[in-house]
Amino acid sequence: PGGYTYVCKGLSDYMPSDEELAGILAHEVGHVAKRHIAKQVEKAMNMQVAAILLHAERLGIFGNLIEMAIMQGYSREDEREADQLGFIYSVRAGYNPYGMLMGLQKLNQLDPTGESDIFSSHPDSQSRVDAIEAQMREAGIQPRVIRGEKSAEIADDGLKLPPLYATYRGNKPYYRACLAAGTLYQLAKIPEFSGDYFILDSDGTYITVLYDTRPVITLTPQDAIANGTALEELANEYVLALKTWADRRKAD
Repeated sequence: PGGYTYVCKGLSDYMPSDEELAGILAHEVGHVAKRHIAKQVEKAMNMQVAAILLHAERLGIFGNLIEMAIMQGYSREDEREADQLGFIYSVRAGYNPYGMLMGLQKLNQLDPTGESDIFSSHPDSQSRVDAIEAQMREAGIQPRVIRGEKSAEIADDGLKLPPLYATYRGNKPYYRACLAAGTLYQLAKIPEFSGDYFILDSDGTYITVLYDTRPVITLTPQDAIANGTALEELANEYVLALKTWADRRKAD
């Protein structure tokens, strides 16, 4: 209620990127900004007063269940509002706009078949993911990420990059694509954004696509094999597509 937000090690280990963690923290800030906890306390106090006036103690366990269901129902509304605010806050703070979505996707993976019911304090994870995706579309977040069964692609008007297949530094293809798509969204906001700044850098094993000095995506030998090409050719294909996309955006 006082506005403090705590981070446990389990959360930071499960969501190691700043972007994911920022989205989750922004969600909690949304709770604080809207005084959700304080409002729940007020509601609980009002219900206690009503119970005394109505002699609800005679309802026993049934009365307690009614109270819990009503209170948890309010909590679901609060969670949805905090998700909406978390996306807005994290993007305005300059973080990757896909960060909130990535965090919710990971929560969904913990319990992909979970369904919300009247006694659940949180909406089911998939509905939260769907709501954030809709919010991102309304906000015009581009490029978008197309999720395949074993791959992920980055696409926009005039842009379709070869799919990613490999896990790199613990990030599966979908999360790699989200991080890259969000970075491209941020770069496209730069006034002097130009395709001339896309370059390649190699450490002998992997090749990273850079915008000037900022990493966009690191490509792996496994990505190249899955695309039926050499790593150098795949990287050059990425740079050429990104240069064309950037120059088209600049011309528009």
